[in-house]
Amino acid sequence: KRRGQLPAGCGEERLWREVEYPHYASGMSRPVTLHDEITMEGEAGAGEWRIVCADAQVMIEEVVPVSGRVIARGETVVKLLMQNDGVDALPVTVWRKLPFEGDVPVDGMTAAGDAVVEGSCSELHLSMEDDRVVCDADVILVARATVPQTLAYTLDWYATGCESSCAMTAWKLPRAEKILQASLTQSEFCSLDEAGMMPDVQVVDIAGVAMVDGLSLERGRYVLTGKCRYTLILGLPDGEMTTKEIEIPWRYVAEGAAGTEPPLYEARAGVTGARVRRDGERLAIDGEIGLAVRIWSEQTVEAVSAMQVGETIAQGAGEMLLCYPDREDTLWSVGKRYHRPIDALVAGNQLSGERR
Repeated sequence: KRRGQLPAGCGEERLWREVEYPHYASGMSRPVTLHDEITMEGEAGAGEWRIVCADAQVMIEEVVPVSGRVIARGETVVKLLMQNDGVDALPVTVWRKLPFEGDVPVDGMTAAGDAVVEGSCSELHLSMEDDRVVCDADVILVARATVPQTLAYTLDWYATGCESSCAMTAWKLPRAEKILQASLTQSEFCSLDEAGMMPDVQVVDIAGVAMVDGLSLERGRYVLTGKCRYTLILGLPDGEMTTKEIEIPWRYVAEGAAGTEPPLYEARAGVTGARVRRDGERLAIDGEIGLAVRIWSEQTVEAVSAMQVGETIAQGAGEMLLCYPDREDTLWSVGKRYHRPIDALVAGNQLSGERR
């Protein structure tokens, strides 16, 4: 805002600055359809196979930002729990990895931007045909992108030839720090006593949910912590099934930035695969955790928010002004102090190159 009109013969000088800040955008893909056929011929025992239950998790392996979209590549991990009705045994677990590539449209996306992508299986259709499982899965991808933007603002202002003043306002803008599309492997041993399990219990399957607890900056590194809650499916001696939950903490470390201020972040974690096996009196649990993390900080920008124009400054026709600048003075500070145009100072003092 500017109060008052510039009188005739009175000009103005404006000092511009630019600051980079991230523009956040997101997008969702159309369903990516995957197909596979899983044969059960190699599994032991004769009889008719049936599907007890199934699950599909999406693992993102590569993210490539391009103009107007984000390309994501990865695998959909399909896990089947299969029961052979002709064999008196517990169900068996069958795994398949279905590779995919998908496009996620993101408005304003450029190759200079960055993004994280999360995937989910929206539809999973399974059917038995003889000894084959026909699998059709639809995968939906969601991209959360950071696109660099440049903001030009007025750092300072003054009028030449008349009194003037300006008001400043401090604005907070985000500063992009880091984007993480990562995965980590969790391998832990747990005794049967710690898990609260009897020795005669058999482990059938495992499923996991990952949670994020917090992000800290320690000695220039980002430390992301959380825990996984694993649900064990157990077979009892009488043939019945039950479940048991176990929580295991996890920790991920990435190169960070200097400073001690707690970072601002948005993080999501998911278990893309989990396996469990009995190792004597212990359980061996292996989990694959996918991470999608955006980290940013705040920067303060002081900009001119209001300008006020006052009375015209009277100047004599033969007036000469002699100024001895201090070490801290700049062309701008001298020009503003004496209401002189910058170009006039440069020309009148034969300033060029480094001297300017």
